[in-house]
Amino acid sequence: METLFRNLIALEQCYGDGDFITSYVFLMDSLISSTKDVELLCNKGIITHGLGSDEEVSALINKLCKEVVMGGFQYKTLCDDVNKYYRNIWHKWRATLKRDYFNTPWMVLKFVAAILLLLLTTTGTVFAILSFIVHGS
Repeated sequence: METLFRNLIALEQCYGDGDFITSYVFLMDSLISSTKDVELLCNKGIITHGLGSDEEVSALINKLCKEVVMGGFQYKTLCDDVNKYYRNIWHKWRATLKRDYFNTPWMVLKFVAAILLLLLTTTGTVFAILSFIVHGS
């Protein structure tokens, strides 16, 4: 597999028609630094591999970019957009809220029920106060 990728990178750099494969390998190298990264990407269905283990994938990806000169990075806009999305505090808060408080459908249902109960209680209280004011007891 390493030979295939190295030959594709060499072919791409010889003919200069773009840096798509080189860019892809550099993108994967920026995502994968350890076996935990490979495991996470595989578990989420982002990558699949036919190599023996996650360690082999991590070692392969980390070796491929050595001694390779990058011309133009094809995924710069994508990386900039991902980083911009990541830096947005609202997205972080939403992700934390979803992960910590609304991780199951029952939690969402409990939240909706609590809000509904709060609204009904508030409405009942307002009508009781208005009734007291109007009838003047």
